[in-house]
Amino acid sequence: MHCFCSICGSTDFEQLADFGLSPIAGDYLSSSTPRHQYPLNVVICKSCCHAELSYKLSPDLLYGPGFSYVSRSSPGLLEYFSFIVNYTKKYLTSSSDSAWLDIGSNDASLLDLAYKSGFITYGIEPSSAYIERAASPHEIINSYADSLAFKAFRGRKFDVISVLNTLSNTLDPLDLFKKLSENLSSNGILVVSTGLLDDICSGNIDYIYHEHNHYFSVSSLSVLANASNLQLVDVQFNPQKGGSVLSVFSTIGRYPLHDPGSLIASDSR
Repeated sequence: MHCFCSICGSTDFEQLADFGLSPIAGDYLSSSTPRHQYPLNVVICKSCCHAELSYKLSPDLLYGPGFSYVSRSSPGLLEYFSFIVNYTKKYLTSSSDSAWLDIGSNDASLLDLAYKSGFITYGIEPSSAYIERAASPHEIINSYADSLAFKAFRGRKFDVISVLNTLSNTLDPLDLFKKLSENLSSNGILVVSTGLLDDICSGNIDYIYHEHNHYFSVSSLSVLANASNLQLVDVQFNPQKGGSVLSVFSTIGRYPLHDPGSLIASDSR
């Protein structure tokens, strides 16, 4: 059971949803393999409006040999990735020789597009999805995004770090954000795409399963940024994956807020 908020540390929770016991989603087993079930309960922090599972499974259990998802299997996702690569040009003067790191790079679909746009491309991917791209032009580390993975990049700072539809999967998003902040170049941007808590409260409950440990609001994303010496500079809402939010972070003061009013008011959705 979780006793404190992973974002702000508060212990003031209330229950948002309790689905009882549930098997792991997308875990395709033979008829003779026992199917285990685990608690699926969502609590929300009254302090920073962040929701998370009260019972989190080991990543090794979720992303082991049975993990079969690949990015290119999601309708519209490649088009969304292309939009994101083009969107970064709003902040970067040139992609030539700039370094792009994708956290949870999966089958490297995003990195392929970034590479074609001129970036030097890197990835971190814990599942076996990276294997088929071993001969690709990208440097991909088969690991979780921990300190050892970042050391493998030999002190390289990144101009773009992307965490697309994977931030909710981490056990400790605050620890991850601090690592990303340390490895972001002074002019770099961190691009995050994740489901939004408001959409879940509006009835989009199919986003709730064991792989998704966290359900963010703009408020909790802002708290997460501040605790990591970063600043939330832009938020855009889009229909990808049933509704998600695209957020851009930078070092504090590096880029102006795109629209301060919309950042403040967006949680009212």
